[in-house]
Amino acid sequence: MRRIVFFDDENVLSKAFRPGAKAQPTTDKVVVDRIIDPLLFSQLLEIDMDAAGGRDEERKNILLVLNTIAGRMLPIGWDKPGNAVHRRRAENFFLQGAIGWWMNEILIPALRYVLYKIGPTKTAILLDPMDEKAKERVISLVETMCGWSIWSTEEPSQLAAMRSNTVKNVSAAFPDYDLQRLLVETHAKN
Repeated sequence: MRRIVFFDDENVLSKAFRPGAKAQPTTDKVVVDRIIDPLLFSQLLEIDMDAAGGRDEERKNILLVLNTIAGRMLPIGWDKPGNAVHRRRAENFFLQGAIGWWMNEILIPALRYVLYKIGPTKTAILLDPMDEKAKERVISLVETMCGWSIWSTEEPSQLAAMRSNTVKNVSAAFPDYDLQRLLVETHAKN
């Protein structure tokens, strides 16, 4: 299912990471393993696949998240000469330590909160159809997180933390950025 989402024709994010793409800020394997996989519900579905959307709904909802990230972090021309800030933001955002931090500590818990999926961590987050209001909340959440100024950092210790592949190091490098901040800023925007 992970590869089906990645190679979906509507996945704008994957276009920057497919083999042969220029200026990839990370690899397709990292996108699949670190971004798509945590968004997927890993349990078998106990639904009638003929009667319910199931994985198709989940795929559409994951694409909403991925395409919102792509729109904010990989705008047209992000990798062109003269766009050093956009390039730096993309490269920092897609460092493995940074991904582990924003996915597991911030984005997934925030999605649970705004989609009212509070409960056991094994609860499916994106499996159910979303109405327009829920889609707007998800988009706003992702856009707010992608808009943080930390992605432009050039500070060596912060960059080292993002590269470290250790969530604890990234959390320590950015103590003012967390789930609570994302929820408050997103709510203030709306």
